[in-house]
Amino acid sequence: MTALLIERKAEAWKDVDLRAALQVRLGEHHQRYERLQNKLHERIVVFCQKLELQQDGKPHWIASDGTINEKERKKFFKKLSRNTRGGLNAEQYRDLLIDIDRDIHKLQELTNGAIRLEPIKIEKKNKLQSAYWQNVRDQAQRLYDSLSSRFLPCACQHCHQANLRLDIRRDSNADEDAARFAFLLTFEKRSQPAPSPPWDWRDIEIKSSQLTTTSAATTASQVSTPGKKNARFATPAIGSVASQPTPSRSPSPGLAAKIDSLCRVLVAAHQQDHCLGVLEDQDWQHHVFSVAGPASTSQISEAASLNDIIRSGGRIAARQKCTLALTLASSVLQLYDTAWLPRAWETSHIFFLKDRGGNVIPSQFYVSRTFTPAPQSAPVAIRRRLVKNEMVFALGVALLELAHGVSISSFERPEDLDDSGRADSMTEVSIATRLARELNNVESENYARAVLRCITFTFDTFAFDFDDREFREAFYQSVVVPLQEDYNYVTGVKA
Repeated sequence: MTALLIERKAEAWKDVDLRAALQVRLGEHHQRYERLQNKLHERIVVFCQKLELQQDGKPHWIASDGTINEKERKKFFKKLSRNTRGGLNAEQYRDLLIDIDRDIHKLQELTNGAIRLEPIKIEKKNKLQSAYWQNVRDQAQRLYDSLSSRFLPCACQHCHQANLRLDIRRDSNADEDAARFAFLLTFEKRSQPAPSPPWDWRDIEIKSSQLTTTSAATTASQVSTPGKKNARFATPAIGSVASQPTPSRSPSPGLAAKIDSLCRVLVAAHQQDHCLGVLEDQDWQHHVFSVAGPASTSQISEAASLNDIIRSGGRIAARQKCTLALTLASSVLQLYDTAWLPRAWETSHIFFLKDRGGNVIPSQFYVSRTFTPAPQSAPVAIRRRLVKNEMVFALGVALLELAHGVSISSFERPEDLDDSGRADSMTEVSIATRLARELNNVESENYARAVLRCITFTFDTFAFDFDDREFREAFYQSVVVPLQEDYNYVTGVKA
């Protein structure tokens, strides 16, 4: 700010971050603002030269520390030619000052206009965000239904398991491809019948697109190819920052067709960055890609839940804690009311992978579903007073346990129990509320406020269900955005 306003250095306006911020704030008017600013700077420089002022606009007899050299001041005004020239050029000076004043007024109008439009722009952006998260959630449920219909039952007679990777998703360009979902597929390891499963682990990604007509036939030309565009969501795509950017996939003409048996196709899925084919479900196509991942590099030894890691007492570094916190908050928006994440979810539902050395593979978090003839029993969600959304409350509890490195039950006090001195359904609420109000003593303000909102439901909304657009927007702005800011800070990512 000193270089901009006091020293008035022209090169300061060329700062990349400043120009990006101006573009965000002023939109299509940012180039006009820059032109006006440059013109204003040129006029001020000319005015200073005509009045024989220093570059910062101060007379030569005033030093940088503000002291006045009286001898130099008297000498300056005593010169007759300078006084005469000033009188003769008074009209030029006046016109120049009028031009400077006009430029300032135009800049003020531009900034005031941007300020007036800011609420409208924010509301429009929030609506697009809300619609996008709704679409992502619907896509996640469609993918579960699609996989379930193919793996249950399966000719291989084994119980398939799909591990959905939890990715952080950010604002992106509407021209980019629709969001992809990454999966690590395997089989249930317990009680496997003979013979052994046809394959062990497979890394795949699935991108869904809606057909424009239900009668369109699935052919190789319908799969993503360079230079061609497919059907996609109408809302802007949001790219994953938890994983590396996905390279463009080149389909194989022999495989890029309708997949009848996904299990059989995965037997020979050894080629990476390759389209295996298309799963068809009514008006939707799900393009399946074989990709590089933990399975392709034979890293996987076993899986461990987030609950196991927290209870083991292992220290979670700040960077990984911020990554996990943002991933969990983002995942609640992506997976609410789907088969992937139960309403009464816990840290035991979030999985890490361990390599053959017993080390956790970083930045790889999953939720898992096993496709068995007997439906998997989900935890029964007990309605509790003060808890207006169990999924959001569960997020708050998970963030508290991440912050403290232990289960919140470790902080149980007598006042958290019922009249008989036993834990009941409200014990967890009592502990979580107390810890959330004290969290600002040990965590960042963004983290502490996000947790407090999840536990006490201070969202300033009438509804607290994710089907409500206003609540989705409030959750995103009040929980996801603050955690995103912390994540950006510790990872060095620029917003």
